[in-house]
Amino acid sequence: MADAALLLDVLHGPAPGDRHTAAPPAVPFAEAAGTPPDRLRVGVSLRPWPVGGRLDPQVVRAVHETARVIEKLGHDVVRIEPPLTDRTGMFSYAPRYVHSAAVTAAAVDEPRRLSPSTRRLAAFGRLHPQVMVSAARRYSDRVAERANRVFDTVDVLLTPVTPRPALRVGELFERGWFATALGAQRHTAFMTLWNLAGNPAAAVPAGRTGDGLPIGVQLVGRPHDETTLLALSAQLEAERPWAQLRPPVG
Repeated sequence: MADAALLLDVLHGPAPGDRHTAAPPAVPFAEAAGTPPDRLRVGVSLRPWPVGGRLDPQVVRAVHETARVIEKLGHDVVRIEPPLTDRTGMFSYAPRYVHSAAVTAAAVDEPRRLSPSTRRLAAFGRLHPQVMVSAARRYSDRVAERANRVFDTVDVLLTPVTPRPALRVGELFERGWFATALGAQRHTAFMTLWNLAGNPAAAVPAGRTGDGLPIGVQLVGRPHDETTLLALSAQLEAERPWAQLRPPVG
């Protein structure tokens, strides 16, 4: 975590043309990662947004075990299921997702080497007029306002990173573009909302599956509160070191 904090100290700040910028930290990120946080109220949520696949029991166990560690560290842990699910919020996500695919595909050196499903997704994205993409961006403000109500009662939100352990290499690309996009959304259902809202989030190692694959949990903070996440993540790392862990080979 100290390495991540140092990297953020070097990289943070807006780039030319950024639509949104993060507030500068009150203290250097490296300092935040080396300073235990004050007592926090941490909410535990297992509800994906807007839809997600069935939660794997190993993922659920990793979240609950992390919650117990956080409680052992002296923080207050509460189960909370905020009303994050807003199906109209997909309007803020879907046009931006396919538009981003189109823009990114056009920028690669060899577009013909992209997978067929990616090329079809990009082609669908090119059908979306800019006015629709701009409207989706504006609608994201409403989504963010609703999502951030959870921080009226907690300081940090603890969720899974993904609803199931790691995908097989190429698993999603064995399908058509629509099934691929839907499968990706289900797999990233705990991350999509906070990407749209712009909240800081940290994926923290939280154990291994029975096959030895890594499982992570997600810590989400208030807007511009990266320092709290770094401090809590560093506490978790000190309590449950992960740098030495390696997945099986072969």
